[in-house]
Amino acid sequence: MFIAAGLYIWAIIILLNQDNWIGISTITTLLLALAAFWAIMQNYSFRRKEHRERLLNEIIEWAINISNCNIGASGSDTLKAVEDPLVADQILTHYQLTEWGVRLQGLKTRGKYIGYISDSTQFSDELKTAVKKLNGSLDIFLESLYYCADIKYRGLSSEVYREQANKSFELRLKMDEHANKVIEEATTIKIKNLG
Repeated sequence: MFIAAGLYIWAIIILLNQDNWIGISTITTLLLALAAFWAIMQNYSFRRKEHRERLLNEIIEWAINISNCNIGASGSDTLKAVEDPLVADQILTHYQLTEWGVRLQGLKTRGKYIGYISDSTQFSDELKTAVKKLNGSLDIFLESLYYCADIKYRGLSSEVYREQANKSFELRLKMDEHANKVIEEATTIKIKNLG
């Protein structure tokens, strides 16, 4: 529309004036404006794509952090690696359980932000659902973990603790499944964006 109007004005100027420099400068100005508009739109498109990529990276990083957040500094004494609840009973202390919960609590708080990102951005419904499930399983696991810490603190029977440790272990596995699903969905979106 702007180009057509510019050409119309240029034609009128050429007909009225015998000096063609005015018409040429008008066309040149219009072409320059069109090139500037195109460059601005390309820059906007690039920035938007870059922003989506950064948000997807944040979502993936959050899910990986949840999956990697274990009870100890070394990977050998994690609840995730302990298959026998009797061994877990010997390894885990009230302090370790509470400290683990505090680290996961920080990831839970960040999960609210991640949930907002996935809901407010034009990502797939599968990613939104996976983020909600991971946030939910993180909440449930934290409750179970704090309950284990409470059992340890009050010195309740080993039987009660073993039962809760088994439940926590199963919840941890479920939480890892949800974290892997978030990573999978976000990666799928990133791959689609490459093409």
